[in-house]
Amino acid sequence: STSAEEAAKALPSARPVVPGEDVMVSIAIHSPTNGEVVQEEFLCLGTNTLSQVKDAIGCMSNQQAIEVGLPPTRNGYLFIEGTFYNDMRGVLVPVAPSGAGAATGAGAG
Repeated sequence: STSAEEAAKALPSARPVVPGEDVMVSIAIHSPTNGEVVQEEFLCLGTNTLSQVKDAIGCMSNQQAIEVGLPPTRNGYLFIEGTFYNDMRGVLVPVAPSGAGAATGAGAG
């Protein structure tokens, strides 16, 4: 039998999980057109932020933007238990591919 940790992807944690102290949260992303269909599932800790949770969710609009040479965005929202949480972080700063040289201070500010 497969454990929940093996069955779903998990968000990274900044520190090791502490049994008896940390809370593991199972998240399911349902289809907007058919709420019975689960499109994605993953695990996170109660210490993960909503920004980390949102960034872990696949976004077709971002994939399409990248395909046509546009930057992905972080705009969007989460709808959790009847409440909207608006992500107002804006447009992502493009990241140079690894091995392409050192960053030149872009992204701060």
